[in-house]
Amino acid sequence: MAISELQMGLVGVGGAVVVGIFAFNKWQERKQRKALEPLVPASAQEPVLSELPAGVGSTERVEPVISVDAPARVQPSAKTVKDASARRVPPLLPPEVDERADWVVRVESIEPVVAGRLWQAASEQLQGITKPVRWFGFSDSDNRWEAVGPNSGSSYHWICVALQLVDRRGAAGDADLALVSDGLQRMCDIFMAIPSLPAKGEALAQAAELDRFCAGVDIQIGVNVVAREHAFAGTKLRGLAEAAGLELLEDGCFHARDEQGVSQFVLGNLEPSVFVAEDMRGLTTQGVTLTLDVPRVADGVRVFERMMAVAQQLAEALNGAVVDDNRSGFNRVVTDNAQGTETAIRYLVKKGHAKIGLVTSDLTTSFRERTQGYARAMKHHGLSSRPEWIRIVERTEDPHIHQVFGDLLRLPEGERPSAVFAVNDHFALNGVRAAAALGLRVPEDVSIMGFDDTPFAKAATPNLTTIRVQNFRMGELAVAALHRLMETRRSEIECIVMPTELVERDSVGPPREA
Repeated sequence: MAISELQMGLVGVGGAVVVGIFAFNKWQERKQRKALEPLVPASAQEPVLSELPAGVGSTERVEPVISVDAPARVQPSAKTVKDASARRVPPLLPPEVDERADWVVRVESIEPVVAGRLWQAASEQLQGITKPVRWFGFSDSDNRWEAVGPNSGSSYHWICVALQLVDRRGAAGDADLALVSDGLQRMCDIFMAIPSLPAKGEALAQAAELDRFCAGVDIQIGVNVVAREHAFAGTKLRGLAEAAGLELLEDGCFHARDEQGVSQFVLGNLEPSVFVAEDMRGLTTQGVTLTLDVPRVADGVRVFERMMAVAQQLAEALNGAVVDDNRSGFNRVVTDNAQGTETAIRYLVKKGHAKIGLVTSDLTTSFRERTQGYARAMKHHGLSSRPEWIRIVERTEDPHIHQVFGDLLRLPEGERPSAVFAVNDHFALNGVRAAAALGLRVPEDVSIMGFDDTPFAKAATPNLTTIRVQNFRMGELAVAALHRLMETRRSEIECIVMPTELVERDSVGPPREA
């Protein structure tokens, strides 16, 4: 039967394919030989049958012998075993990678690949990926995984690529996995490497399940401090934030970090622009936002309490208000400052004092409320308050407070108040030291009373009479508010006012003329 031209053509094509496959196999064999050359001495040659010693390679059956005279078998060196196993046995995953949350691709390269070149080539192939991708290279010499970046100069046989399956934008989709898969395949073709691609269907189902779980536990709590009248000045805002232990980082936010440097909560600009250190002097803003990422902190309740305390401090110092995203009042637990001040003045009057001075400040809302309580209490008891008896602290540094108190106590004896109420213990203790510097005895020459009942009040000499704030109970109520917020995911407007308590110690006595 005659052979047609089509059949002849097919035969020719088939022959070309066979020749191509044979040539490719020879190329791979030559490549493998080059890769093994460092493991074999240059003088060594592959044995052939014609060169074998007599009796070796013969068809005669040779039984194994167990004897002390049997020749010892040559064992491979430790280095040879390590190098060979490093090329053939996949290492375990990096500790930073979890297959429950990452789509993990191992890449094997016969020839060592410079990590930086691989990363740069991959960045071109993986453009458009919406989820974070992390790279690691396995160090054969150190037997550990190392993070890989664009400037990495080390070479590796094994590369691990981890695509994060879920973030706050949702789960990775089929397009994300296809983009990574195709990009890695093209990259591996360039470097003659082999990727081990996991099944996409299983990874997509795992991503969807993980996304549902995260949606159920992911809680982010944010509070705003907004200006009541005038915008917040950047210099004052920065000073208050740094005084509270926050640090301005490159992302344009102030971070409250723990001992390990992990961010606990952040303070950012309520307006679109971010905070830049060089621009804070000329910046003004209508408000700031404090944000707590609950799943990322180990002790959410403690961090929440600290964040709320910082928000309240900012509101008091900047004449602002703590509100939620709807500009509604946020849950607050506050001290009844007016009631506490009235208790203090009533106690001083009971001791026989009619000349009662005040050392106060306009720095916080609490101070202003205590000042108002002083005025109401003096009026209620029919006592006059002379202007020179009221002194204002403008800064919280001890030398300044000491000077303010000292100026009050330097008044002539007949013009000087017999008792002084300070709006916090810090001011009052500076007053005790100022009195001692002027040769005045407390309480024999002048009585001094504080507010807050800090630990220093009890340790001072004399022990400071003061008004106790129920800090522990306030903390319990704040925790309860946090638990309600986490359970219901909505904040019912609530302001709990805590009563105060008189703590009578040694710094108040009867007036000298009594």
